[in-house]
Amino acid sequence: MKGKPRHSVSCKFLLVLIAMMLTAGSFYSYGQKRGYRLSSAKEATDRKNSYGNSDVANIRNGSDTARSVLKNILIAGYDKKPRSSKESMFVTNRTDKDIIRLSLNIDYRTPSGMQLHRRTVSIPCRLPAGETRQVTIDSWDTQHSFYYYKSDRGKINASPYTVVITPVTLSYNLQ
Repeated sequence: MKGKPRHSVSCKFLLVLIAMMLTAGSFYSYGQKRGYRLSSAKEATDRKNSYGNSDVANIRNGSDTARSVLKNILIAGYDKKPRSSKESMFVTNRTDKDIIRLSLNIDYRTPSGMQLHRRTVSIPCRLPAGETRQVTIDSWDTQHSFYYYKSDRGKINASPYTVVITPVTLSYNLQ
């Protein structure tokens, strides 16, 4: 067999193998997270409404009208266990409008009344008129050393606390 070297078959095989390995890397990263997130239509709507869209009404505590509307927001069933990184509560909307955002002042106190922490949280939500929904927020207790005094303490050494929750602002669609 003159004229055809034997190594040409192994060279072709090696080139095909290298090409397959190079393309395999790009297929692997196709579905990977790359540092950005595509927002859903709901998130885009929430973001648009939270920046003052003219189709949204905001009610802030301060006037007599605002106080009468905010009195129709009921908070019940608050819960936070010692090892939990979340707090949950039930919010009832007794207004005639569907709420899309709610801001709450939360005052955390020891059972004797000493203040531990105070914060205001803004919660995007879909709360239809006349209905109740469970709302979950990130906990203020990053050390996991406190529990709500009505929650199950379990066998963990943690300190009890109470809360005073006051609605401050609500937003709803005008449509």
